[in-house]
Amino acid sequence: MNRYKDFFDQDEWLTVQFALMWIFRGVAGADGKIDKEEQTALNQVISSADNFEEQLIKDVFYSIQQNPGIIFRQSINDTRNFRTGLDDTARILDQKVSLEEAMMYKKTLIAIGIFVANASGDGTNRKNISDQEVGTLSKLAHYLKLDMKDLQTNPNVEDILTKFDTE
Repeated sequence: MNRYKDFFDQDEWLTVQFALMWIFRGVAGADGKIDKEEQTALNQVISSADNFEEQLIKDVFYSIQQNPGIIFRQSINDTRNFRTGLDDTARILDQKVSLEEAMMYKKTLIAIGIFVANASGDGTNRKNISDQEVGTLSKLAHYLKLDMKDLQTNPNVEDILTKFDTE
């Protein structure tokens, strides 16, 4: 099932998995606490693997589904901060997979951040992102070597967000 895992050594694969958790923690923790809605959003994201055509994304999501708590705790215990970890992620992806695959995974990570940021709030508005979360997302995208043009190129982040709807 994990065809892509073979392209990476163990540390590289963990880094690619941790990237999802670094994005989650960066956005969900932007206000100082990770709430239940944000945790539910993370579970919804990793449960959406079958909605993606890209095998790399499927493999990462499936591998995290097996035990998200362990991957989350390992990402916390990793000595790298978000900047270093995401910079490492971008470098590893750029070396190990095609440009298109690397770009799609990086854009999916930012879409995850937006999805998680929208998860909490009063629920009356799909745009529940605080200014602090917008700033965090901007930094996280920069660490992944993404710019606005990348995020707007098809498939864009809005297109990717629709894949997280698992109902």
